[in-house]
Amino acid sequence: MPPQPADRRRLALLAALLVVLAAAQGAELPPLVSSRPGNVHALLLTDCAKYQDWQTIAGAFAWRESGQPGSITRVANCNEKDRGNYSQAMLAYVDTHMAPEAAYNAELKDWYAAYNKPTAVQDWLAHNPAPPEEWLLLLDADMLLRRPFLPEHFNLSKGWAVAGHYDYMKGVTNDLALRHIPQIPPRNDTLAGPAGRRGDVVGAPYFMRVDDARALAPLWHEYTVRVRNDSLAYKDSGDAAAEGKVGERIWIAEMYGYAFGAAVSGLWHKWGEDFMLYPGYTPSVVPRNIHYGLLYHIDDWSWDKHWYFAFDVHKCPPWNLGVDKPQEGVFPPPPHPDALQSKDYLTEYRDLLAVHTMALINAAVCDYHRRNCPAGEQLEEVCGKAERLYADVKASLTHIEELWDCVDHNAECKGWAERGECKSSERYMREHCAVSCGRCTPRGAFVPKPERDAARDAARADAGRAAEAAAAAAGAGAAAASPVASPAAGVDGRAEAGAGAAAGAGAGAAAGGGDSEEDTIGDLLHQVKAERERSAAKEEGAAAAEGQLQQGQQQQEQQQQAAAEAAASPLPLITPVEDDSGGAGATHDHAATAAAVLAAAVASHPQAGSQGAQQAGGGAAGGFQSRAAGRFENLLTPRAGAGGGGGGGGGSVPALRVEVALFGAAVVALLALVALRGRRQGWSLPGLPRHAKDRHLSE
Repeated sequence: MPPQPADRRRLALLAALLVVLAAAQGAELPPLVSSRPGNVHALLLTDCAKYQDWQTIAGAFAWRESGQPGSITRVANCNEKDRGNYSQAMLAYVDTHMAPEAAYNAELKDWYAAYNKPTAVQDWLAHNPAPPEEWLLLLDADMLLRRPFLPEHFNLSKGWAVAGHYDYMKGVTNDLALRHIPQIPPRNDTLAGPAGRRGDVVGAPYFMRVDDARALAPLWHEYTVRVRNDSLAYKDSGDAAAEGKVGERIWIAEMYGYAFGAAVSGLWHKWGEDFMLYPGYTPSVVPRNIHYGLLYHIDDWSWDKHWYFAFDVHKCPPWNLGVDKPQEGVFPPPPHPDALQSKDYLTEYRDLLAVHTMALINAAVCDYHRRNCPAGEQLEEVCGKAERLYADVKASLTHIEELWDCVDHNAECKGWAERGECKSSERYMREHCAVSCGRCTPRGAFVPKPERDAARDAARADAGRAAEAAAAAAGAGAAAASPVASPAAGVDGRAEAGAGAAAGAGAGAAAGGGDSEEDTIGDLLHQVKAERERSAAKEEGAAAAEGQLQQGQQQQEQQQQAAAEAAASPLPLITPVEDDSGGAGATHDHAATAAAVLAAAVASHPQAGSQGAQQAGGGAAGGFQSRAAGRFENLLTPRAGAGGGGGGGGGSVPALRVEVALFGAAVVALLALVALRGRRQGWSLPGLPRHAKDRHLSE
């Protein structure tokens, strides 16, 4: 007998306990990896201060977690004294290249930390004249990779790069650019800034060919110095910190140095809309990279990296963590995902990304502590909590992001894009035609496609064959009797059809919601929330289900006999399936299922505004749950204890009387034709992401 759900849960708990015990007994940590097969070399640009040591640990840990192919090197600008005293544990944690300290410009008498960035890249390239990788990914110290950057995602020819989108660089179109790069003609495209710009409106992360970076690096430094020394830049740059301060040197001079140097070297960019997100900002796509450079809040909790200049990641326990902003050990933990007070599902995703940022940083510093500090009670307690939180938020994010694909939400997107609508109707096309406008990468490119469940596929195929057989038997007479109205008949006909289907299934009057015509990520996240709530309810009912298992086993022989008799007929009415409540002999009534499917489809039709149709569909579907499990495949199965009326609840269906079976056969024959007709009109099952329904796509 196969393992039951309760047994699987116990095995999972036992496995988790063994993992905890192994960790407590000093089990070996995974090896530190700075290189793996791939064609991309990531450079993490830092200095040698303790403030950037903990950021380096977080950045290297995130690179390992992201699955980014290729190599990672920390390029650290260090003076001679720092090099001699530098931590060997840090050098062991991630491959490191020491570059000259360049933060002080003696000619300008100017301390500016960002002078280090172009110097770091230039020095690394000088020491690596022929790196094995063809591509470079340039990351700031306070950036955390979440998704891989792969050359095949971007289709870049020589002289082209992809970078983050930063709106505030207005100096590429005004007198600032005219003073520094008058020889560059204004651009006509809007790939990385407005038409008329002389440089691109971009910032880190940068993704480019090694050869293009080699031509850029010296010019990047040269133009950084020029802009930093421009006494008029304060009024032309868009730098909020310098605005109104006559002669103030701008902090974002290095960004202009990059943009102007790239233009002079012949390197142009496309925006990567998924390249960078600040924690606390609402995402429009699944981000590849998090940039925690700003203060951010999650409900009543807040965090800013600038509060931790003195944080000593090298100090082992005991740690003083009882202060407001501890400077050792770990950082104040963010809220648990279950404690978030998000008002809707898009803000829940926003908040989860923000929680993930801090949870990952704490998991990273704990990884460093475990490798370099003796085992002890405080380390185990503090880091155990940090690691469990990181695992929980990772699971929550994975569940959400599996349902958020990069798609076109309209079948006409490709044609519109070819006619230039990505530019002329930018807002609509950005939201609805992301693939055709090159705004994002389809999820399938970086998330492995889940394996199919053969048993579910077979069950779904059996149900389809039963419906087709019923349709053939019913003939034209049943088609004429179909209660479904044509699209021109309005919502009343759909309401009647939905109510009739719900009655045929024995469903109750549970209210159900209808789909709006706009496809938003909030809708997709609603599925996640609902699935989470259903899972919680199922866990609460697990004990009751266990108590009923013995009684269900006593009925099993009778149900299997009835199923065998029905299976011998051309139209199987009852099919044995595995049931979520733990009974291996539970059954499905195809008549009730077909009626519920139809009513739910009526309620979910985008134009079904009738409250009656929505209620009928909701009632019929009330006893079912969509078992997406990260797949865009849905098999309707009874949900234990979730009665949607007279016939919607329960984990098993009693053997049907002959009269009821005959009536069910008639209902199947009638409703199969209804379903076929509705399919041609664009109806579909609830539970699929709306973008799949709106585009009439199927897997």
